[in-house]
Amino acid sequence: MFSTTQNTRSKKDHCRNNFNQKFDRCRDKFFSSNHPFKEAVAEKLSAHKPVNISESEDYFALQLFAAGLKKEAFNVSIKNNVLKIAYNETQTSEPQNIVYQEYYPTSFERSFQLTSKVKSEVVSATYEDGILTIILPKDPEHNLPAQKIDIH
Repeated sequence: MFSTTQNTRSKKDHCRNNFNQKFDRCRDKFFSSNHPFKEAVAEKLSAHKPVNISESEDYFALQLFAAGLKKEAFNVSIKNNVLKIAYNETQTSEPQNIVYQEYYPTSFERSFQLTSKVKSEVVSATYEDGILTIILPKDPEHNLPAQKIDIH
């Protein structure tokens, strides 16, 4: 019984490793070649900027990870309770003779629906070390603590 379970596990591991090796080879071949879709896929991946949102007692903090960008090209706005983060990439330098490229500077836009818990008139933003941090202060009138309700 034990050897059969171990045998099954061994076969699954072998299949998983075999798949991973084939997938890695395929991915490497795709990104190291002049595949017609390579640039389109890479640009799309470059346009997605990951975000973390955390909460403290007094505010929400949104951190957008976007290394290597120019602070002046960001546009952060709030309209109709929607926080919009946009980046407009402008090509100002001469094209370089790039031998291999994984990073494609590109414009992007992200939007986030806000609630009445955010005091939108005092939102602030900073861009430091490749991270755009937006501080969304809480509105104390709409952030009331939970009430205990007695059951009679």
